[in-house]
Amino acid sequence: MFANGLEKVRIEKRLGELEAVADAPRVKASPGKSSRASPEFAGLIGRAFADDRDAGVLVAYQAGFLMKTPEIGSLREALGTWPNGKTRVELAGILTLSDNGNVSIHHVGGSASGGVLTLFVDGQKVSEVGDDRSKNSTFLLPLTKGHHALRWVLSGGDLGIAQVEFLPDPAAGAAAPTLEVHATKDLIAAARQGGVKKEYKFGDEAFIAAVVPTVRVEVERPLAKTGADKGTTKTASVTKATSSKVVRKKYFPGLVGREFAKQKSQLDGNLYTGWVPPDELVDPIGPVGVVGSLLPIKLTSERNGVVSGYLRIDVAGDYLFNAAAGYDRVALYIDSNLVCPFRDGENASATVKLEKGMVPIQVACMPLRDGIFRVKWQPPGTVELSAIPPTVMFHTE
Repeated sequence: MFANGLEKVRIEKRLGELEAVADAPRVKASPGKSSRASPEFAGLIGRAFADDRDAGVLVAYQAGFLMKTPEIGSLREALGTWPNGKTRVELAGILTLSDNGNVSIHHVGGSASGGVLTLFVDGQKVSEVGDDRSKNSTFLLPLTKGHHALRWVLSGGDLGIAQVEFLPDPAAGAAAPTLEVHATKDLIAAARQGGVKKEYKFGDEAFIAAVVPTVRVEVERPLAKTGADKGTTKTASVTKATSSKVVRKKYFPGLVGREFAKQKSQLDGNLYTGWVPPDELVDPIGPVGVVGSLLPIKLTSERNGVVSGYLRIDVAGDYLFNAAAGYDRVALYIDSNLVCPFRDGENASATVKLEKGMVPIQVACMPLRDGIFRVKWQPPGTVELSAIPPTVMFHTE
């Protein structure tokens, strides 16, 4: 799966709403409470898997709620019987903080028989409980004002119990920044893709009564198709066609990653063929991942992967890009234009002229062996290719 992982853009209005709630001292955040309007959802969202196969079960979780053994057991029963008896639940969401400060995280659960709970914030693993580890962890995590990507993975045979809480720092008292956890439209739409046979919601009565929105998200398609050119250095002049793009009001940290099943044309094992345009990939496998780094990303060799979103360009000028993978089975689109084609050479690079603003990026990898791919850039004024900073990666609602 994608290693999920994230600054903020255009959130002044959103922060104003949060600050309006901050007048009264809050020792503990109210899980599930939100000042947002639909179609965002006050909780984490994702899907359940049986032996790493998508079970078609949508799972919604109210941050702070304690899932006890009988409740998790009902979810396991819904997955049916499978050979290896492995359960995995992948949940994602956004933590929004009204100011810089510490967040108190309480992470509980797992079991002595293989149940492990792993929490990622902005793509970094911050806590793991269960099995032969501690099953109860409380710690402070310093975070900046704005949006932060959450990923919570429950895995193993017997999951035991499960809980993750995000609370203001008790030591800060009334000065503690307010926080909330929610799922964006992109995350909700990704969790629903592939069809939903059953829905499980873990939370209080109000949370359970809430409707997980069904949303339609417009996906921007690449304008160019792959070519056969095999140069080592190319130049592509890209002009932003803002009039043809979907205008969004909010951006959230991180790119969005999805995995797709192999197509029939890719099953012959040929290392040098098998390209499928990203817009022809259907039926994503599993939930969306929030990606905080393109250096590198690891996929299973049995799946295709697509990472998309926006790069915040702060300085206009010529940007050099390189995309590489095993047998160079990767393609890179910038501003909806193909700049690094599939198998153009691992050392090939392309120069793109970009203006300031939010520029679409899409990376498509179709691995056969190691499943590792990476993207680097060289912004104006720099002398070599380097990692794209997580602080300039965003996705929309």
